[in-house]
Amino acid sequence: MKTTCPECGARFRVLRPGSVVPCPACGNPVATSETAAAEPRPSRPAVEAPQPAQEQPQMPWLLAGAVVVVLVLAHYALYLLITGDARTGIEELESRHGLAVREKHESPGSTPPAANSPRYKAWHQEHAMYAASKAYADHEAHRSLVSTGLAISVLVQLGITGFALLRMNARIQRQMGGRRVRSD
Repeated sequence: MKTTCPECGARFRVLRPGSVVPCPACGNPVATSETAAAEPRPSRPAVEAPQPAQEQPQMPWLLAGAVVVVLVLAHYALYLLITGDARTGIEELESRHGLAVREKHESPGSTPPAANSPRYKAWHQEHAMYAASKAYADHEAHRSLVSTGLAISVLVQLGITGFALLRMNARIQRQMGGRRVRSD
């Protein structure tokens, strides 16, 4: 006698009718009586595995924001590191000579002949202020050059980051068939 497993639908031969035997395919116990063979047990309804929701890829704006913050902070730290000596020199010149050091001073000319004359003392003061204003201008030029270079570097790197984000957004939209990408 042959019977059918109500669980998997496999057909197999039963040697002793009226007994319970395991299905050779799935191991489910199958009653082999004449009536059980004629009326198989109702099988369990097929439960479909839930389909995973199709995720919409998000633009990595949070990651891009973090990149921008790190980029700006790194450049600011680099600016402070490179211009540390210049800032110290400027503060020292301003404390020693006052704010007048910020103005451009003319060279006092050649050294007067007598070292102890009143003209020499005035010349020496003018020369000290001239040297201090020149050093101040050099420090300011250094700070200006470094800040301009770092600003250009930040702008270029921000442009590259923006270009990469736009390319990534276009690729994601192509993969999704033109649907809009969530930006939150």
